[in-house]
Order: sequence, then structure tokens, then C-alpha cells
Amino acid sequence: MPASLWLSWACFSPLRQRDHHRARHLNLSLAFLLLISLPAALSSAPSPQNLEWRKLFNQAHDLYEEKKYQEGLPVCEKALAAAAKMAGEKSLETAEVLNLKALFLRALKKYEEAILVCQQLLKIDKKLHTKFHANVALDLECIAEVNKQLGRTELALEYYQQAMDIRKSVFGVNHESVQKIAGTIGRLSAASTADAQAADQALSSHVDDAK
Repeated sequence: MPASLWLSWACFSPLRQRDHHRARHLNLSLAFLLLISLPAALSSAPSPQNLEWRKLFNQAHDLYEEKKYQEGLPVCEKALAAAAKMAGEKSLETAEVLNLKALFLRALKKYEEAILVCQQLLKIDKKLHTKFHANVALDLECIAEVNKQLGRTELALEYYQQAMDIRKSVFGVNHESVQKIAGTIGRLSAASTADAQAADQALSSHVDDAK
């Protein structure tokens, strides 16, 4: 309801009370309170900067959902700059955009850049929350996933383990997310062991051939 209509409704809505003067006093008091609170309400409206970063973020998110990664990444960069300008480089808004940027970079197979963004996000989340927070676990999982894609199994296992330890402390040992990471660690460890055994067998074969 517009402010003018809001005030009109407050001043002239019928109050069914016996004391006409009391009713008039209540109407005027209500109008006075509304006039006092109106500037505060207007000042709490979203600023142009706030609207700008959110608009850009939503646009970038839509492009990501449409798998238009090349087109969406520059929009995401603009959203990141707007969020940092509006709320600061270590704010929840900036963290939200960084998370989307990491997804874009992973989709574009820019893995090294994605790791740097995830590490930046990890620092922000540790500052905004605590070391033992679900968002921190997500950041660690992101770094683990990218390292796994790069074939850095040992490093990936290290980050997965850190993420699982945090999830255990937050959700408990039997939580679905904890079990999921445990399964990932188990499969990755088994694959790493199998690769090591295959490498040892190949080396032994080469040695035998050389004799």
C-alpha cells in the first residue's frame, strides 16, 4: 500500500468506540506514529547497489542453469565486483557470488582458477562463521572435488577428510552427508590403492623384461 493511502486509511478508518474524542485522539496518535516511522521504513529500502549486485547475481545464476557458462562468467564477475563494493570483500554477499564463480570455473574446466576461488571462499567463511561450520565443509569439499578431477588423489583425500570431520562435529556421525563423504573417501582410497598396485606390477614387469 502506498504511503499516502496507508496514512489515509489509518486516519479515517472507522473506530467503533463510544468516546468520539478518544477515537479521534487514537486516530491522530496513529497517524503521528506512522509519520515518524515512515522515514525509517523508507531508509531501510534496498539501496541501488544492493539491487544491482542481486540483479547481476540472478542473471548469472540463470545463465549457469542454462549451461551458458562462457556468457555467464563475465556477468558473475560483475556481480562479484558489485557485491564487494556494496558489502565488502569478506561479506556474505561476496561469498555467495564467489561460490557461483567457482561453479562456472569448474564447468569451464578451469580447475586451477576454481581452486583459488574456493580457497578465497574458505577464508571468508572461516571469518564469517567458525572453522566448524557447514559452509566451511562445503568449501573444503569443493577443493577436494577439483583436486580429484586434476588427479591429485592424496590432496583430494586430505580435503575430503577435513570436510568429513567438520560435518561430524556439526551433524553427527550418522548424518547422510557424513556417510556420503565417507563413501567418497572409501572409493577414492580403493582406486588409489588399485592404481598403486597396477603401477608396481608394471614396474616389476619392466624389471623382469630387462633381466
